[in-house]
Amino acid sequence: RASQQASDYMVLPAGPHQISLLPVDKKTNTLTTRLEVVRGRAMTVAFVSNQTSVAPILFEDKTSTNRLKAMLNVYQLAAKQQAFDILTGDGATKVFSALAYGASAGLQVNPISVELMATKPGEKVALVKASVVMAQGDAYSVFLLPGKDGKPISSVVQNKIERYSGK
Repeated sequence: RASQQASDYMVLPAGPHQISLLPVDKKTNTLTTRLEVVRGRAMTVAFVSNQTSVAPILFEDKTSTNRLKAMLNVYQLAAKQQAFDILTGDGATKVFSALAYGASAGLQVNPISVELMATKPGEKVALVKASVVMAQGDAYSVFLLPGKDGKPISSVVQNKIERYSGK
């Protein structure tokens, strides 16, 4: 996958694993991390740098317990010195508060189409927006990522599962 793109989730058996991110070009290093997978839990691994000295961020994800709802997760990887509030696009409803760098938040929601915006805490001016069209029983991730000009960008992904085929 290209930089700032999410891959499908993989189902791994419980126990220790080594995850490697292989470079598309030969100019960057292979990034590796060790994971201890716990049965019945979901996690997201975010490689936030192409430097081998920078450890990836590991998130334990909330999973849906109600197949009539959709699962919405937001990951703040955009600004190390800033937290974001996540509001509905009209600013009327706060979905998550003060989401700090390296943190995530998850919520089971009714399956709707919604525009979300990230703002500075306590403000209602959008720094970045994301549109999410949700269906019942599905899970969605919104990644807040660093943009080239220092402003955050967003990436919305409907979570899919790639079956683990290794040993």
